[in-house]
Amino acid sequence: MNSAHQRLILGFITHIARHLRLAALLERALVAMTVFLAVLLLGTGLVPLARTIPWLVASLVLLSWAAVGVTMIWLGWGCLRRRSLEAAALYVEARHPELHNSLISALQLPEALQKHPETGISRALVERLLEVTHRHVDALLRQPLVGWDGVWRQARVASPLVVATLGVAWFTPQLLSLASAQLLHPFSLFGSQPTLLTLGDYPRRILTG
Repeated sequence: MNSAHQRLILGFITHIARHLRLAALLERALVAMTVFLAVLLLGTGLVPLARTIPWLVASLVLLSWAAVGVTMIWLGWGCLRRRSLEAAALYVEARHPELHNSLISALQLPEALQKHPETGISRALVERLLEVTHRHVDALLRQPLVGWDGVWRQARVASPLVVATLGVAWFTPQLLSLASAQLLHPFSLFGSQPTLLTLGDYPRRILTG
């Protein structure tokens, strides 16, 4: 069965699933940006310690890169995952208990009736369910359905780090450059340090042949 009610309900649920995926991806992207900026600011704080305790600085840099790597894997996994229509329907029903199970039923029963007509599901009952759910959907279209609280909460967490990074880049850009180089090449801290030679004021004799 492919009635107008069913097409509208399916389009509504698909729209919700896309918005839920977008909100989840934005939240994950903000988390990744927060971790990256925190690592960068940590690197600026470790620059003065690079000569005195390089092993500690290198260890913290490696741990920072591990955190960045785990975050990027988590972000990539979120990009590959798609929100199922059933999950989107259950999400809307959880936010609007007055729907009961009508949305998920309107999504699953027509498919079950089409694939397994021998189950004895009443076609008239399914049509009535789709009609009632259609009216509920029309009422829901005038309300905010997808919560963006997680996105705004993570944006508030990331904002101070963005301001701090911009401040460091503006006032001490050389410190940010040193921190970036230190984060990219942590094992260079164990290389030979430059040696400063000071010549004394002793008499010099130049031999000429």
